[in-house]
Amino acid sequence: MRDLKLTFRCEGCESMIAFPASEAGMIRECPECGGWVDVPEATRRDPSESQHTLASFQEELNKRYFEENVRQQAEKARQIETTDRHQEWVRQNLERESASLARREELLEREARLVACFERIAVSFEAILAKWAKNV
Repeated sequence: MRDLKLTFRCEGCESMIAFPASEAGMIRECPECGGWVDVPEATRRDPSESQHTLASFQEELNKRYFEENVRQQAEKARQIETTDRHQEWVRQNLERESASLARREELLEREARLVACFERIAVSFEAILAKWAKNV
């Protein structure tokens, strides 16, 4: 006949450990942490107690799901905030780039006007030199 096992939590390391029912009431060494544990007496559970345990377990599970949901929502909010900051940074850089391009176009137009002015001056200077060369 198989020896029944008593399963319980070690008070030292919180590990679930099991000992044969024949060792109930004895002091044994925890196989996980090496500490000494009292092997509890075998008792029958009241069915209403197991229902209470199930309800407590379900309540704890629901609490954990809720906490995880809250954590995930906080993480999503943080990601949205980071994305918003990044988009603002990109928008500002695009505005700067746009202003820079507008300034470059303005400077190129100014350069083109100056080149045209210098070309007119050069043509006038050549005409003056040509007249002076004829007179000399």
